[in-house]
Amino acid sequence: MKILKRPFIIFSCIIVMSIMACKQDKLTVDGDNQVEINKDKLIEVFAISLSNSLELTEMRLFLKEQSLMKIDGDYNVIVNLVKDMNVNKLNRSFIEVLESYNSSNISISKIIEKVPKLDIRFPSLIFKNVNNWDTESLHPIVAIRNEVLIGDNYMFKAFDSGIPSYISAEEEPSEITIVIGENERIYTSSILKSNNKSKELFTSNGIKYVVDKYELSEDFIELEILGDKSNDQGKSSREKLYYKSGSLNYNIKETLTHFRLNSGRRVRDIFESNSWADGALEIECFMILGGQDENNFKSIKSVQSISRNGLAFVSSTTSSEFANTFFPGKNPFNIKKLLRKQYDKFAKNWPANLTSSDGKRWYPMKMQFHNWSPHRYGDVVKLIFKEVDNGATITKVIDHSVGFDASIGKKDKFNIGLNGEKSGKTTISYIDKSDELGEALVYYYEDYGLNNYRTIGDVQFVLEPK
Repeated sequence: MKILKRPFIIFSCIIVMSIMACKQDKLTVDGDNQVEINKDKLIEVFAISLSNSLELTEMRLFLKEQSLMKIDGDYNVIVNLVKDMNVNKLNRSFIEVLESYNSSNISISKIIEKVPKLDIRFPSLIFKNVNNWDTESLHPIVAIRNEVLIGDNYMFKAFDSGIPSYISAEEEPSEITIVIGENERIYTSSILKSNNKSKELFTSNGIKYVVDKYELSEDFIELEILGDKSNDQGKSSREKLYYKSGSLNYNIKETLTHFRLNSGRRVRDIFESNSWADGALEIECFMILGGQDENNFKSIKSVQSISRNGLAFVSSTTSSEFANTFFPGKNPFNIKKLLRKQYDKFAKNWPANLTSSDGKRWYPMKMQFHNWSPHRYGDVVKLIFKEVDNGATITKVIDHSVGFDASIGKKDKFNIGLNGEKSGKTTISYIDKSDELGEALVYYYEDYGLNNYRTIGDVQFVLEPK
């Protein structure tokens, strides 16, 4: 059973079919003979079969259950992982069900073979995600994550019960929508490197499917606010904490514990550069460390996923501000009213200890870097924030200068009584299309804690030893 009429996303079938006819893929598969196949065509065949199969309540329930497992840290179902699983009450595997709805001469198994990282994505919309999916009544549209330009608008090709249409790639749909594409969070390898940064999810046909552990971070984790517990402002010097036991505690590390964007304009900029179909956003932070000579400067990177609704929510203090941030001016579909209602509901469940003295809410982070030995790394670190987008990897040389003071950190084994200033360089790698969120200098002697946050333009954050 379908719900909701979608006049705002479905174009005339005549127009759609005309466009499709002009872009027919000439590549075919002749029986079992392997020939070159266009990857976009394979993904389209899969999307059509999946769209048709969603008439089965059991398939809808199966996909919801699998997506909620968040195996790669987001609401994605990796097809190669679930292909042989039995679908609830149907006594057939997932791939068998899809094959029964496949009218193409390209088999589903062939598609999975050719597109090993094929996934079924449930993007978290501003206040909608797969948790809200009523599988008994809602039959979602299935879109293909491949933007096409139609007139002046970027669109996604989509299927509703197998019927083709186009939906906006720029405006979020009002209901849960499935997106088919290649998983960007996992990678495949015949061997797993021996380190603590990656996790093997599963193996298929001798190929290991691996994810970086930072992708597995949970949304909305409540973090303890460090600092002197006797001081309600959360103030405490690093010296006091690092040397509490009499010598430098190397187990304590500088940690980005809280983060927020205090500008609706900045949030809109990020949302406009990321399609709603991309799922969770990723905040990347580089910590630049100094050294006792110019050859010892280095950088450490940490990345954390943030849900779109979380990033939007922390940028606003009222439901009215929130609605106006994302839908300024006229709105023919009355989305503002819906957002205000959802905002108020969401606000009630926000952890109370994540609100600072200014009344604004924070997004909890757990980006950990390194211990801060002031006689090894100097008295200041530089933080560089980016929101990661798709693109080519580039490098950049970062200049940094630090001071040394023999009067601090005396119990540090690296204390050589050094005074003065040292300058050096280090190189970072990042995606060229990533959004620049800002840079900040944090000094060793600064107070820290939620009520001692730092501001760089539209970004505010809390860095503290933990």
